[in-house]
Formats: sequence, structure tokens, C-alpha cells
Amino acid sequence: MRRVWRIGALTAALVLGGGVAAWWALPYWLPPLLRPWLPAGAALRLPERPYWSQGALRLPQLEYRQAGCPLLTLRQAALRYRQAHWQLQAATLALDSRCFSAGTGGGSLPTLSALQQALPPLNLTIDRLTLLPWQHYGGTLQLHNQNGRQRLGLNGEQLQLDVALERQALSVRRLLLKLPQLDQDLQLQGQITLGLDLASTPPGGALQAQFRLAGTPDPLQLRLRWQAQGGRAWLTRDGSTRPLLDLPWQQQQDRLRIRDGAWFWPYGPQPLHGAINLTLEEWRQGWRHATLQARLNMLSQGEQGKANLVMQLGPGRLDLQPGAFPLRLDGRVNQQALSFAAALSAEVTGTPDDPTLRFLPGALLRFWGRTDAQTTIREARWPLAGVQLNRAGISGRLQAILRVTHRYWGEGQLHLDGQAVAFRPDSGSWRWRYWGKGRMPPLRARWDVSGQGGWRNDELRVDHLSAGFDRLAYGLARVTQPRLTLSQPLIWQRSAQHAAFSAGFDLAARRVDFKNGGYLPTPQLRVVAVGSAPQSMQLRGDLRAGAIGPIRLAGRWDGSRLRGQAWWESQPMRVFQPLLAPALGMQLHAGRFHAQAAFSAARGQGFIAGGHLQAQRVGLWLKEGRVEGLDLILPYRLHDSRWQLGPHGPVSLRIDRLVNQFDLQQIQADLQGYYPYSEAYPLTVSGVSAGLFGGEVALSSLRLPQHQAAVLRLHAIELSELITALKVKQFALSGRVDGALPLYLHNPQWIIHNGWFANTRPITLRLDKDMVDAVEGNNLAGGAALDWLRYLEVGRSHARIDLSNLGELTLDATLYGINRMKDDRRVIALNYRQQENVFQLWRSLRFGDNLQAWLESRLAHITRSQHE
Repeated sequence: MRRVWRIGALTAALVLGGGVAAWWALPYWLPPLLRPWLPAGAALRLPERPYWSQGALRLPQLEYRQAGCPLLTLRQAALRYRQAHWQLQAATLALDSRCFSAGTGGGSLPTLSALQQALPPLNLTIDRLTLLPWQHYGGTLQLHNQNGRQRLGLNGEQLQLDVALERQALSVRRLLLKLPQLDQDLQLQGQITLGLDLASTPPGGALQAQFRLAGTPDPLQLRLRWQAQGGRAWLTRDGSTRPLLDLPWQQQQDRLRIRDGAWFWPYGPQPLHGAINLTLEEWRQGWRHATLQARLNMLSQGEQGKANLVMQLGPGRLDLQPGAFPLRLDGRVNQQALSFAAALSAEVTGTPDDPTLRFLPGALLRFWGRTDAQTTIREARWPLAGVQLNRAGISGRLQAILRVTHRYWGEGQLHLDGQAVAFRPDSGSWRWRYWGKGRMPPLRARWDVSGQGGWRNDELRVDHLSAGFDRLAYGLARVTQPRLTLSQPLIWQRSAQHAAFSAGFDLAARRVDFKNGGYLPTPQLRVVAVGSAPQSMQLRGDLRAGAIGPIRLAGRWDGSRLRGQAWWESQPMRVFQPLLAPALGMQLHAGRFHAQAAFSAARGQGFIAGGHLQAQRVGLWLKEGRVEGLDLILPYRLHDSRWQLGPHGPVSLRIDRLVNQFDLQQIQADLQGYYPYSEAYPLTVSGVSAGLFGGEVALSSLRLPQHQAAVLRLHAIELSELITALKVKQFALSGRVDGALPLYLHNPQWIIHNGWFANTRPITLRLDKDMVDAVEGNNLAGGAALDWLRYLEVGRSHARIDLSNLGELTLDATLYGINRMKDDRRVIALNYRQQENVFQLWRSLRFGDNLQAWLESRLAHITRSQHE
């Protein structure tokens, strides 16, 4: 008996030890054991051993692989049995849809009813279901099976699903899907009758979805109904009975055919519509074995009539075997005054994972028409024969031709030709050259452009550039042979690790002539740019024209704003002599000039600049005079196309002497404000004064726009110097006068109104003896009256002056004096009135002759009156 107990104890120990050992070795022996019952190519893997805890079987991790691809990965799962239900809860379940294509196939799939019967009463909860490669569409998964009915729910941020299955009837109670292409969530409901097994096509169903595409104003509805061997799909919009998409189909064994399908799109520049016909064969064996043949067309209408564009696909297998898959696009598209034409024959070769699109001989795209009321594209052509496009990039000869005309700017044509090898941005290579020419009637010019360059990997370069005109004539200037060239190649390294940009530009002209007769000799602007990219570079250069300059330039461009400075070093004023027309008779002979500026330009801000320029001790010879000792200090600021003169201190003009018709000394004037000026931005002229005829001329402060007269005051003006300057020989005046002339710039009638002259000290009037004798010879009575004026000492005088804006001068003068040679006790009163166009009078400067003629006519009139 004791022996039996020993054998039993030993047997129990062996069984218990074997069980424990088997449990510990479960991850090693269970997957191979289950392999015969798994589909071909499938494998089960348990990286960690299961364990029992809190009444549940715990699985730390379980992997199901198909042909080495991790189709399903389950983590932190717990399986328990409660209340006649199996309960499975897991933290995460990753399902990789890409592994379905790794299956080798073979074997028959179980029927749907068999699966439903085999599925025990179950409550399944997955805290986080991840669908690869669509990670955003995961969420919490719940599956409930009870009495042959299944209920599946998925609750995620981007996808929500609620479906129920009873036998073969699948009810989609709610499907909510968020897509970036949709302005609102896609909602789907419907019923589907499933096939007997999972490989069978559902024999019937009805689905309805609502959504709104981005950029479309109306909500859209998609309806799908099918039964047995046929069905139909409609896409409609709210408020319209015409479907956007109508696809009736028929299914016969392995053939799916769409006949007389139609589409309509009303949301573009014009409503577009067309037809769809499609045949798909052997699609049940998988899309790789399916054969596709389709024809789609698009009808459009413009100013050139109706147009039809047809696309033909196939026939050919979608896996691109055994030969190429043909494509063809023919026809036209008309849109208002524009037309687009295509004659493209192409074929797709290679594999679905690495296809190659190759255009056949004769492939051509064309575009022509009027883009606006002024611009017409005569033709744009893109020959594509021999061009290939695949994953590596584009290869072949790339060409483009453009001919365009503009009613105002003229016409031109451009050509581009190059060779690409596996090119795409930052990989492969593309060598190209371009050329073109045209004319611009407004500028009376012909232009041309040419260049060449390339793009290799991440380096873009332009080796040659030449663009210019034979001449430019616009406004007051005419530029001879302006041309832009590269002084050094433009090279742009686009890689983030070795980013670099460099280029040198040279803009030059043979000469710039101005309408007034001046010119600029050989103007030239040179700029060198260095940086990491065109959006971030430093600029340095200089501007010169013959002996003028150089103006040194330095700046920085950060992709949104250009900042810089300019320095004009001191140089003699005589270098500006070419700017002065020879007809002016001016000669610069002394003085120096220098300037400095800072500037900034950006979108939304415009161009802002500020600085100052200064001219010192400028000497200028005039035709009939000279300027000596001119000093100009001009600080300025430019913003929003408005100049601010003297932002921190007034513009200062000082001239030692100006000798022309008159001799002015110590001229000075200050200027401060804005130009163009307005009420909100006034301009003020102040401190204007000059020495003239031994006295002084001064102007009160003048504000523009003007609201009150600016008074030109004259003090102690010596009349003898005035008469000498006017070269009057018929009479002589000596003595000093004062005066005030109110000046108006914007008065509708007056330039000077209520101006006056008066003497504060005695003045002397002497008439020329020959003039008096000539008057006496013609009129004795008049000569006798005039004899009293041969010598007149004027003690009191007053003159009133008005000048209209048409140049009509009215002078009323009254003089009271005595002729001591005749009678020193008799007071002589002379009333003088003259009306003259001052513009004509000033041009002639024959004031004395006009006065003599006036005296003769006036005295003759008085004599006739006395005789009568």
C-alpha cells in the first residue's frame, strides 16, 4: 500500500512538474502547435508568457503575422468568463491593412453563418484600436455577440461607427467620418445584405451619405443602391434634381460595366459636364489581375464655341503586365476667350509600385486666347514627345514656346529648351537655355533676352543672362542700349545643410539723354548678392555715370523687407555739367556735393527713405550773369510717395550773390514740410530775404496750401539802381522807396492785390532832354506841360499795384513835387496810370519806350481836349 502511495505521489509530481514546465514554455511550443490550423503563411507569436491574475488570463502581447508582416498586434489583454459570456479586454490593438496584400491566398473561407455559429457569447473591448497606415482613424472598439446577433462600435476623434449584423443583414446605423477635404463630417447610413461567405460580393444593399466638399456651397448627398447583378450610384446637391454623378452599372461574373454614366460640375468658372463609360474585367481575382478600359469626356463652351475633351484609358491590366497600359487625351477646352488643346498619346509601363509614364511621338499641349481686354496669347506650346515621368523624376527634352501681344506694350515671344535626366526639385539634373525678342511701341524700343543655366541636385544656377533694349524713350528721357547682365553666375545651393546663394548683376546703358539737352554718360549699376537663399541675402554695389559717383550701396533682403544705405562721397560739382543743356548757357565751375540715405521697402509698407544731401560753395556761370557761393542743405524723408522736407530742421538755401538782370546779394530761404502738400501735410517757406538795389527784399512766411497772402516787403530800394538795371534812357529816378506786395498763389483772380510803393525820403525825377524836345516838336502845348517835368523833386509819392493771374498789371501812381528850375513854390501833381500785360512787358524790358509812347498819347489827348 505504501508503494502505491509512493507511485501515485511520484506520478502527481511528474504531472504537476510537466504542467508547470509546459506553462513556462507556452510561448515556445504553442505557436508551432497552432500553425497547421492557421492560413498558409500565417504565424502566431507570444513574446511573453501568459499568466493568471484576478480571475482572468493575462496576455502581455500577442502578434499575428502574415508572410512576415505584423497584421495584428494585441497588448495587455485579459480574458475571463462571467455570466455565461466570454469577456476580452485589451489596452491596444494595432491592425496593419498593408499586410493583407502579403497573403498567399489558397484555401476556402468559412461561410458567414459558420463564423456566427462558432463565435461564442462575447463582449470585446479594445481601449485603443489603431488602423495602419491611417492612425488618425482609430479609437475605442466594442464588439458584442449574443444569440447570433453582432453589434460593433468604434468611437474615435476622426471616425465613429455603429453597425449591427443579424444573419446576412448588416445595418449601418451610423458612420461619421472627418476628412480634411470636407467642410463638414461625412455621415452614412444604410442596409447591406452580405454574401454567404466573406469572399462573396454583397448581393444587395442601399446606402446614403451626406457631406460637403471644401469649396462647394451646397451640401451633397451620395446614394448607392444595388440588387443582384446591377445597381446605381447618384451624387446630388441640395436644391437640384440634376445629379453631379450618375453611374449605372451591371455585373456579369467577373465583368463590371458602367454604361452611359454622366457627371456634372457647376462650381467652376463655367458648368462642365460629360459622360463616363467603363469596363472592368477579372476584378474578382484582385485588382492586380483586373483589366480596365474606360472613356471619359468633358464638354465646355466659350467665345470660340463648344469644345470636347476625351480621355481614353486602356485596355490593359492594372498591374501593367504583360505590356504597357495605353492612355490618350484629345480635344479642346474653351473658357470665355481662352482655349486649351491636347493631343497626348502616352503609355504606362513598369510595375504598380514603380510606374513610368512615357509620352509618345506627337504629344503636344497648346494654349491660346485673350486673357483680358489688353493681352492676347497668340500661342503657348509644350511639346512632350519622348518625355518620361516616374518616381525618380522627369526625363527627356523639355520645351516651351510663348507668343503674346498687348495692345499697349506691344508683342514678344519666348523660347525655352532643355534636357532633363531624372529631374525633380533638388534631385537629378536639368540643363536649359532660353531666348526671346519683341517690341514695345510706347517706349519706341525693341527688346531681347537670352540665357542659359541648369539645375543639378540641390544646386540651381544661371550661367548667362542678357536682357535689354536697343533704346528706351519715355517722358523726358531717352536711354540708349540699356542692358542687364550677370557679372558673376547666379548659384543657389538649396540644401538646408549647405544653403548658399550668390550672384552678380550689372545694369548699364551707353547713354541717357534728357529732352532739355542734358545727358548722363555711361550709367552703370553693379550689385553683388551673397546669402543663404534669395529670401536671405546681403547686397553690395555701386552706381555711377561717367565721372558722377560712385554711389556706394549696401543692403539686406530677408524675404519680406529690403533695408539698405547709400553713400555719395564728396566730389566736385563740375562733374554734373553733362546734366545741364548747352542751350542754357550754364557752366559749373566751383563747389562740392555729397549725400547719404537709408531706405526700407516691404509689402504693405511701401518704400521709405531718409537722408540728406549737401552742396557747398557752388559757383555757376550763366549766359548773362553768375551765381556765387551757393550752399544747400536738404534733409528729407520719403514715405507713402510723400516727401517730408526738413524732418528735424529746415531745408536751408544760402547764396552769396546772384547776378543776372538784377544783382541780388545774401539770398537766403528756408523750407520745411511735405510735398505733395495738403491741408493735413502743409509746406512752409520762411526766412526768405535778399539784398537788392541797395535795399532789402523779404517775404513773410508762406504756408501751402495758402490761406492768406504772403507779403513781399521792399525796404530802402534805390530807384537809380532799378532804372539802371532796366536800362531806361528816357528818364532817371533817384532816391529810396519802400513797398509791400501781397502775393497769392491759389487765388482765382489775383497774383498781387493791393500792393503799394511809397517814398519815405525825397526822390528826384529827371526826363531825358531828347525825349522832351521830341514831344515839344510835335506838340507845343504838350511840350510846355512836359517841360515842368524835366526836373522834379518828389516829396511824396504813392503807387498802387494789382496783378491778375492772367498777367494784367494795373499801376496807379500819384507824385507830388516841385520843379525848382521853374518855380520852387508851385507843387506839381502827376497822376500816372498804366495797364499792361506784365508777361509781355517783362519779356521786352523796354519800359522807357513804353512810358514815352504813353506820355505822347496822353498829352496829345489833353491838347485835343483843350482845343475843343
